[in-house]
Amino acid sequence: MNMIASKFRNRVAAALVALVSIAGLTIATVAPASALPITWSGASDLLQSDGRAVISAITTAADGAQLVAAQVRQNFPATNTNGLAVLRKAPGSNSFDPAVWVVNAPTDPSGSAHSVSSLGMQLIARATDTVALWLSVPEDGNATPPAVAASIYSGGTWSAPAYLEAPGASNSTTPAFVLRAGGAITAVLGDASTGLVTADLSAGGVWGSFSTIAGANIDPNAYIDPEMTVAADGTLWIAYSGSAGIPSVIGSSGSGWGSPAVLGEADPDFGDNFSLAMAPDGAGGMRPLVAFSETPFGGGDPSLKLSSRNADGTWTTETIAPAAAARTGLVLGASADGSLALGAIDYTGAVLLMSSSGVGQPWTAPVDLAPQISGVLSPGYVAMAANARGDIVLIIPTVTGTSPNAFGEIWLTGIRAGSGSITEPVLISTETLGENQGAVALSLDLSNFGDALTISWSSFDDDASGSYGLFWLDATGTFPSVPAIPTDVVATVGPDGVTLACTAPVDAGSTAIARYDYRFSTDGGATWSSPVTIGASPCGNTITGLAAGTYVFQVRAVSATGTGPWSQATASVDVISSEAVPAFAG
Repeated sequence: MNMIASKFRNRVAAALVALVSIAGLTIATVAPASALPITWSGASDLLQSDGRAVISAITTAADGAQLVAAQVRQNFPATNTNGLAVLRKAPGSNSFDPAVWVVNAPTDPSGSAHSVSSLGMQLIARATDTVALWLSVPEDGNATPPAVAASIYSGGTWSAPAYLEAPGASNSTTPAFVLRAGGAITAVLGDASTGLVTADLSAGGVWGSFSTIAGANIDPNAYIDPEMTVAADGTLWIAYSGSAGIPSVIGSSGSGWGSPAVLGEADPDFGDNFSLAMAPDGAGGMRPLVAFSETPFGGGDPSLKLSSRNADGTWTTETIAPAAAARTGLVLGASADGSLALGAIDYTGAVLLMSSSGVGQPWTAPVDLAPQISGVLSPGYVAMAANARGDIVLIIPTVTGTSPNAFGEIWLTGIRAGSGSITEPVLISTETLGENQGAVALSLDLSNFGDALTISWSSFDDDASGSYGLFWLDATGTFPSVPAIPTDVVATVGPDGVTLACTAPVDAGSTAIARYDYRFSTDGGATWSSPVTIGASPCGNTITGLAAGTYVFQVRAVSATGTGPWSQATASVDVISSEAVPAFAG
């Protein structure tokens, strides 16, 4: 499961900003949301009434049970040590078993006091057990090194944590973990003094030793935050913040690590973001892709880019969304047929979704769904994930009250890979959440997305009582989605006007397509006319009554569920006419 519960959550100031869309982006217009078939269950004080809990990871085990891991600080704020507790919901059950401490008062192998970090925590389900993995950080700051830690859930109990001390003393890294063939797990983390280091946890829960990845240059002043994935042939791929914060990627096969590929330029002051995924290479194998947000050195407009590895080992980078940014969160989804989807969050409050049929193919224009979400969005608290089909889901908390940190609503939205069919923003909860900066954490389990979605979040009040709540939601059924994007749109000038040709969307969404609209621009897409209804047939008729000028056109599909995004603009055409009122001739 490719999971981002915003990696910059603790780094971005998380100032609550008004919803602002980025100039030049296409904004989706959607009908009122259809109701989701939701079964809601909520509970507070699932662990204790005097403490603090932050949901950090969630997974579905092989037996169908759902497990939620929470970083817990008991007797908060009197104590500062965070432990790890896990809650389990048996298959078919509507309630949790009593919470179980995996570790309460953690210490390192030497006995020094440690604390459980929520950053990078994972639950990995294997065939017969589930492994909890986290970063254990010392209470003495950077005086002693942090450690990666693991505990295995089997037969109803958790094993004693196994620790492996990191070679460097920095606590500023977020680890990544990935399951390998045979049940082993590889961990990677970065340190300003040692660079990128990896270590393996055996299937039986024994750590090996850390080894340094030679040549993986990193910026000692940047947050490294690596992402890691494994190909079917066992090759490991790691994306990370390289020198000067520039997104970089490096791979390892049986012969060792290769040379890193530097993917672009970025101004580290902007905290640009990246996401790693595997996609078909067109020759029967798989290749790594890295999507990233790039802000050029010295200023200039940001852009979203995609780098893909070629068969000869080189990388090709393409701009997929100019004048767009994802400086708070980014997730890339890839399906088995090569189609792609991208979700991006910027600190301006933009919530961007876009898709493509594959590498090198056109991407849909980014759709900013923020204007469809009420309340004030806090970009640093959005949870995003991609499932095995490449579809992307976003869970978005918003502020609706007077307190700047009191989240009052949670929204769901998403996009299907390839087709571009969007799930319009749906309000899924109005629970009042925490009153503290950093109070809300969200986690997604997309192992059954399309049939079921599991969302979990936590909140706490940073006051003398230290009260907190853990909340749980299961949504089943197919999420409503609007039509995908018409393709192959071509405008041709004839003696009677302009004829539009196009292909109907490959995905109609939740309901049948009712009509199509077109619009035109005479300034290259800077401004657009009001939409004009074509009718039930996608294209093929002629637009008359256009004034003389140079035009580009777009087409969209509309259903009872909502209005789909606009197509790519046509190539420009020159119209010679004295008529000024557009019409559509059938």
